[in-house]
Amino acid sequence: MAHAEVGTFGPEAALRRPAALPATPRPFAFVLVKLASRCNINCTYCYWFRDAEVYKRPAVLTVEAEDAFCLRLAEHIREFNLPVFLLVFHGGSRCCFRSAGLTLC
Repeated sequence: MAHAEVGTFGPEAALRRPAALPATPRPFAFVLVKLASRCNINCTYCYWFRDAEVYKRPAVLTVEAEDAFCLRLAEHIREFNLPVFLLVFHGGSRCCFRSAGLTLC
């Protein structure tokens, strides 16, 4: 059994459409958006920074990933005519991404 390489599935990979869509696409009405993968707090219980690969990823959601996400999300909402859609923002400390100037959607 072949294993995927570690680090090949960044935030941008989640935004790509799969090569083959299921026969009957199913709508989803919520998504969790990880805005920052870094944090300025050093919690003793945190598992995230034990993996050195974390530091190779962008600290905050990139503008390119933000744009691609918003476009794909708008397409999904229109395609399924969803009257309500829930966005849950998560990740890192608010202080880490506030200075990045994110203007999500």
